[in-house]
Amino acid sequence: MKKFNRLKIVRTKYFDMPPLTITEAIEQLENVYHDFYGFRNEETAGGYGLIIPKENGQAENLEPVVIEAAKEPSLAE
Repeated sequence: MKKFNRLKIVRTKYFDMPPLTITEAIEQLENVYHDFYGFRNEETAGGYGLIIPKENGQAENLEPVVIEAAKEPSLAE
């Protein structure tokens, strides 16, 4: 079994995250030159999304699916 080293948090950054459309999120990604752009999706009532550019010039939008499940303990508990 492969053993993973624990990562150490060296900085925490806080920022406003107003809801954006997917088009606005893509524009923001182009302005910041990052490898991805996390945003709150205005089109899904503020759900979180992630825009990832692809090598073919297009972008992929990833959004988590919210499901109702039994409460499971987290690793922190």
